[in-house]
Amino acid sequence: MMDKSQIREVLETCWKDVEIYYKSDSISSERSLQAEMYRSLRRLLGEGCKVLVEPAIDPYIPDIVVVDDARVLCVIEIKCAPHWWVSGPSLKNDIDKLSAYSSMNEFETGIFGPKRVFETKKGKWLGGRNIFSLNDETVFCFAAITRGEAPCSCLSGLKAYAPSLKHIQNFCLLSGAIHVDEASGSSSEEFTVEATF
Repeated sequence: MMDKSQIREVLETCWKDVEIYYKSDSISSERSLQAEMYRSLRRLLGEGCKVLVEPAIDPYIPDIVVVDDARVLCVIEIKCAPHWWVSGPSLKNDIDKLSAYSSMNEFETGIFGPKRVFETKKGKWLGGRNIFSLNDETVFCFAAITRGEAPCSCLSGLKAYAPSLKHIQNFCLLSGAIHVDEASGSSSEEFTVEATF
């Protein structure tokens, strides 16, 4: 079973992979960033964990959730706007969702496969849905590639902008801050990891 420091190490390595992908012009959208993070997490975590993409967790749908057999290791919300700013309402919405997840003890979601069949006439899953617990080792992560001036490019800016962040115990910010010099038409990148644990 992984603890939060091990999860942080995995996230740091994943974010280094993302930086390489970004610098090689391989990230074209938020979905592309999500796909690259999924690929990296699967490689880093191996067979002992599952990386779920957009699992339905009533009433939300997080971008990525990492689970082991019965425990949530990490919940990730993603934004990708490298040449613009993540809008205020969108940023606040994602942090509010992470705060809501952090107050849950467990959640249930469907995972497709041969053991899971949805019976349409009864409107339910045969065998039930998967139930995963959250605990004080679960990490809640916001990953963003955005302009360096954006509030989500550093933890202090994010804290000032999204008050619900103070309710999240194990928070990790993966930031790809893009600094643009419009006069020269050039840019530079700074990929960082900040955590509250």
